[in-house]
Amino acid sequence: MDRGGSKRYHPAKGGSRFIVRHMLQTLESLGYVRKDGTKGRVISPQGQSLIDKVSREVLQKLAEKEPSLAKYI
Repeated sequence: MDRGGSKRYHPAKGGSRFIVRHMLQTLESLGYVRKDGTKGRVISPQGQSLIDKVSREVLQKLAEKEPSLAKYI
């Protein structure tokens, strides 16, 4: 098949996988993610607590700007 000089699309092989793997390893070393034998990596209780705290803070800030969101706090 003649493509007229244009290359076929192919994503970079190692870049994004390295970033995700490094991010997960960092989260694991901080205790926010743990390895599970059958599921791979899962969020630890400490990680879930962090997510809950941050989401609550974000919702409170949004509720200050948009009062209709206050009912979800």
